[in-house]
Amino acid sequence: MVTALRNTGSEKNIIEVQDDLELKILSTDSSAKYSFFDFYDGLEYTGVTVTYNSGEFLFHDTRAFQQVGDTTINLSEEQAVDIAKEYVREYFYSWRAPNGTETCQTGFNASAVYTVYLESAAIGGTTLLPYWHVWLNVSDMPKPSQQGFELYLSAKDGAVAQIKTFQIPYRYTPPITDYQSPAMLLVAALLFPLIGGLVVVLIVLVVVLKVTSPKPAAAAQTGRANSYRVIGDLF
Repeated sequence: MVTALRNTGSEKNIIEVQDDLELKILSTDSSAKYSFFDFYDGLEYTGVTVTYNSGEFLFHDTRAFQQVGDTTINLSEEQAVDIAKEYVREYFYSWRAPNGTETCQTGFNASAVYTVYLESAAIGGTTLLPYWHVWLNVSDMPKPSQQGFELYLSAKDGAVAQIKTFQIPYRYTPPITDYQSPAMLLVAALLFPLIGGLVVVLIVLVVVLKVTSPKPAAAAQTGRANSYRVIGDLF
């Protein structure tokens, strides 16, 4: 962890990974964020974040309400897409027409893959697990505004954990991972010494986590992180 901090430096927007720990530093014209995440096979799980935003400091610790489950990844992207296509083909979708009639439709055919990516999520509980998030374009959707189905599939065994429709237009925006902000550098000399003190607190918290928490099962395949949830209380 100390090596990761030394390699990145406070003035950079960068991601540094050491073993199963990720340090992420992001900054904009009015904010700066230090994050430490449990990091397994390219996916972020629980973590601690200190954020400076418009004169305020915020502290977030997702470990207070989420746990890391089995991080094993056995399913490839191609396998996930095939399972998702077969699932929507047999899926029964029901809706109520404007006249009140209950209608059910099945036999959907995926015309294309809108997007697909690996993601850690807590579905139906508080345990974070790896999922393939598959978005399928479907040409015969019941409503004109519907573009298709999005599905969460377990990256371990391919079980479908969730399915729902998505609308037109929909634009998926991946998280920013590395960019420069010259204006932020002008205030870095004043802000980052204070943030650095908070980072020391972060290090202590994360070290305690590593000592007291068992390591999740090792994964079999690498992926990429596209989503994470950071919710907490005001520091």
